[in-house]
Amino acid sequence: RLLFGNWEYDDDPFVLMEYEKIVDLFTNTHIVGGNKYMTIDVARLGKDDTTIRVWNGLTSIAKKVIPKCRIDDLTRLVRNLQREHGVPNSNTIADEDGVGGGLVDNLRCRGFVNNSTPLQIFGETKNYQNLRSQCFFKLAEIVNNNLMFLQNEPITDRERVVKELEQIKQIDADKDTKLKIIAKEQLKIVLGRSTDEADNLMMRMWFEIKKMEKRITSKPKVRTTS
Repeated sequence: RLLFGNWEYDDDPFVLMEYEKIVDLFTNTHIVGGNKYMTIDVARLGKDDTTIRVWNGLTSIAKKVIPKCRIDDLTRLVRNLQREHGVPNSNTIADEDGVGGGLVDNLRCRGFVNNSTPLQIFGETKNYQNLRSQCFFKLAEIVNNNLMFLQNEPITDRERVVKELEQIKQIDADKDTKLKIIAKEQLKIVLGRSTDEADNLMMRMWFEIKKMEKRITSKPKVRTTS
């Protein structure tokens, strides 16, 4: 099915996101705004473009696809976008694997390492293989509950988003206690390209999980009496 591009996965229990909910991403106009964020999927070896999204809460309000360029030029472009949209460095995250590490160093922003240790949330019983898996499971929760809006998404980009998110599935569910997502290399074979759109949306989840980590692990205030 994967090899010959059969995209009908309604009977696959390991697909994370429902097709109808993925399509809803482009019409979820009820989503309210919030803090500004930026997610950057940096061009790597064999990939020509860098994909940048600017977020207002969980609404993607702007997207830039930048042809492969020098890291210094990309750094200047990102800083201009930060100023234009009011996005602080602390709310900016870039794929740190490969050449993306140079952008993270220049900007001094957040760096996303796919195979790094998942964020620890007090009281969470789920065990993830890595940060990438944790963030994709969180993305599935957000998408399936209609909590994200991709505003003004071009038609051709919509098709890419849908096809990529349809392929995000859990693997080895019966072999490992850790929750694991299909590998990037396998997705590239299935789709014939990198999952730039899915990866960009997935990185946005780092901030949502980090907020949960801060809220749950913060110490309660101690009241004193005189």
